[in-house]
Amino acid sequence: MVFRAKAVGAAMLVVAVVVAVLYIWLLFWPPNIEVLGMPFDYFLLKLTAALAVIVVMGLIGWIGYTLVTVPEPKTVEEMEKLIKEREESRAG
Repeated sequence: MVFRAKAVGAAMLVVAVVVAVLYIWLLFWPPNIEVLGMPFDYFLLKLTAALAVIVVMGLIGWIGYTLVTVPEPKTVEEMEKLIKEREESRAG
């Protein structure tokens, strides 16, 4: 199992390096094509910015959803009462 995890980690590392090099290459030496009526490098920058905003807003939304749906913590008095009830049920 350890070997499999290392293989997956190595593959992830290789993919990350290849994608980073390809991104830099396309950004600084873009092909002479237009995508949606704009040069390829501008399109790549706009796509990167849009994806970054989507990821950040998704994380903020997920945190907000988690804060809304997590039940309220019990007060100290409620916890003391719960502990006392458990002790009584074990004793009796």
